[in-house]
Amino acid sequence: MKRIILYTLIIIALIVPQNLYPQMFSGTVDYSLFYDDNPLRQNDGSEEFINSAQTRLDFKPFNREFYIFYSGGYDAFKNLDSRNYQNHYLGLNYAFSTSDSSDENIFTGFNYSIKRGTSDYAVYDFNQLSAFINGTFYLKEDLIFQSAYRISYKNFPDLSNLTYTENLGSIGLSKFLPTKTGLFFQSSIGNKNYSTAELLQTTFTPGMHQGMGRRGNQEYINSFSITQLRTSFKISQSVFENTGISAFYINRTNLTGTQQNFQSTELIYSDDSDLWDDPYGFESNEYGLELTQILAFNVNAKLSFEYANRHYLNNAADSLNQSGRVDNKTELWVGVSKVFNSFLFMESFEAGIEYMYILNQSNSSLFDYRNNLIQVALQFSF
Repeated sequence: MKRIILYTLIIIALIVPQNLYPQMFSGTVDYSLFYDDNPLRQNDGSEEFINSAQTRLDFKPFNREFYIFYSGGYDAFKNLDSRNYQNHYLGLNYAFSTSDSSDENIFTGFNYSIKRGTSDYAVYDFNQLSAFINGTFYLKEDLIFQSAYRISYKNFPDLSNLTYTENLGSIGLSKFLPTKTGLFFQSSIGNKNYSTAELLQTTFTPGMHQGMGRRGNQEYINSFSITQLRTSFKISQSVFENTGISAFYINRTNLTGTQQNFQSTELIYSDDSDLWDDPYGFESNEYGLELTQILAFNVNAKLSFEYANRHYLNNAADSLNQSGRVDNKTELWVGVSKVFNSFLFMESFEAGIEYMYILNQSNSSLFDYRNNLIQVALQFSF
């Protein structure tokens, strides 16, 4: 079954007539192999291998400013295949210029995505609708202003208490100095609103205008919302011709919302941060450094270090009397990749390998863990 899905994804991409590629079609085919020695983020984790296949097809029927895309993928777990799942995305995107400069654009679009699991893990399936608009504008030749807004509705049919609507808006400034220095600032505010309809059984007692007593059902809405402010600063510097370094700081502050959220270690690879580590569930100060180096034969190498101090405010550990959970999370990441242009009948081919080490130290031993991850990835672009 795993091989059939993988071959199907590849065939979908390759059957598009090559003479239409430059005019109407483009896309990618990706394959990754993950090794994870602690997939559930526990003190005594067990290893897992994950085969991941993904394909994307962009269709531009009129011009380069408007396109439709489809992306689909399948993740297969070796040791616990009941966790296998597929995902599908369908979207419409449109871009238009606001001035004579082709660098000043407004992008808008609409996306629909679904996730479908197997066995007991199908309970985490979801459907999501989202729409966005963002723009880039030059205030000066070396000063750029960015703004963005996105609204999303994510529905978990079997976990109605997790269904939510999110509004997220952001603004940013980028400035480039003659010293090959880049300065970046971004501030965003997001709101998640969880709303669950439930039925209450009610009793009506006899009265002057009511006849006999009776029982009935009355619907009420149980809802709460969380608002978070996120602020980030980043500075990048070109040190030598093929060497760059950057540093960043991120602060997350919850302005409203102290309710309990859901947390799980079941869905680490499903991109469902709402389930296993909701970013609205904690406040944090985060720091990072990244070094980029172009090696011989145009091999791209990156090394990064990140540290985060997280204070969890809305998490499932509340039921364990652990509402004061504080984590210190350290991540070390290294990766190398190489792009081959005009590879066979493809536009390009990219191969890469990455390694990540995670150390999470918490004031609750339930959340102490170490984690080693290795990924080998291949991407074909046409």
